This record gives sequence, structure tokens and C-alpha cells, in this order.
Amino acid sequence: YYDYLLTERPIGLNFEDAEEYGAEWGLWYDDVRKSLPGHLIDNCDEMTDFIRKVASGDDEYLEKRRALTAAYGIEARESSKLIVDFIKDKLASNGVTK
Repeated sequence: YYDYLLTERPIGLNFEDAEEYGAEWGLWYDDVRKSLPGHLIDNCDEMTDFIRKVASGDDEYLEKRRALTAAYGIEARESSKLIVDFIKDKLASNGVTK
């Protein structure tokens, strides 16, 4: 989810078994449905609705996803550059030049 946030594309979240999963494994958020901005999908009709919205360009959660991305301090268009620069710095500090 968090990696995909950087693409600024719509996200559909399958929550069909979220309660069972949370009961067995636990979830990061107290109320994951309110915390993760994306189209919540519990059944086939909701999946169809999500597909229609994506196809029509309707992205109701774009600003919420951008806010979450900003809260983590990563700009969507700069994330790859940050990772590449980090790797280059680590390699250089270990004497690797190529």
C-alpha cells in the first residue's frame, strides 16, 4: 500500500476478510477502514464500482493519499531518486565506485 501511494494512482482495498485477518494477525491501525484512503471493496458490486470509477477518471481519494504520503515526508516524484542517492552514498562510503 505505502509503496503504491507514490504512484498517485487509485487504490482499491479488498476488505472482504479484514475482520478475520485483524482478529488473527492484528492490524496497524485501530480502524483501518478510516485510516487508509482508498476505495474499500467488500464484494463484487463494490469491485465493479471501483473499476467504473477508475475507468472514468473519478479519484475521490487522491488528496487523502497525497496527504498521507506527505505525512511520511516523501514526495511522490522524488522517491526513486532518494533511494538511488541513498544506495550510491552507502556504496561510496564502502569504497565501491561502480
